[in-house]
Amino acid sequence: MILFKIFFVLFLIVYCSAYKIGIFIPGISASQIIFNQRIGDILSDAGHNVTFINLEMFGIKKNVKLSPKPGSEVWNTDAKSDKINYEKLWDDHAELAFSDDSFIEMFLYRRKHMAQISGNLKQACERLVSNTEFIERLKAAKFDVVFAHMADFCPIGLQYVIKAPTWQVMQLVRLLTLKTFSVA
Repeated sequence: MILFKIFFVLFLIVYCSAYKIGIFIPGISASQIIFNQRIGDILSDAGHNVTFINLEMFGIKKNVKLSPKPGSEVWNTDAKSDKINYEKLWDDHAELAFSDDSFIEMFLYRRKHMAQISGNLKQACERLVSNTEFIERLKAAKFDVVFAHMADFCPIGLQYVIKAPTWQVMQLVRLLTLKTFSVA
């Protein structure tokens, strides 16, 4: 009977402990930052140690700051490209988002803008992967779980590099469901 009690206590210690969770937050829009912080706050409320890894990739205009709960922390990582005019990018994006174009017109006439956004994601990923200090910090954190954003595949590659045992892709918009399934 005493052996059972010892086993039960050890079981509780192992399986009821808090996880160390890293959440990659893409700096592509205020809504992404808010969505990911809400997920992290729920996990933090449940007793987990949450680290928000804010990937500043697009120089967003809105001043949305992460305000972590006690027990959580924020890492701000600059991954912006020096080659892109972000003011023009955001002006073009606003024009695209609020235009009355059909999907076909957007595809035919706005491809340059979408290619610029995709290229920026690629350049940001290259900056993150080549930042050895950032990679070493990720490895030293020894995350149990990494939450990746759905904007691109870079966080999945980072998860592979740091050898986190578990990862999950979070998506905010339904349109990217196929992309999320292709990662899995």
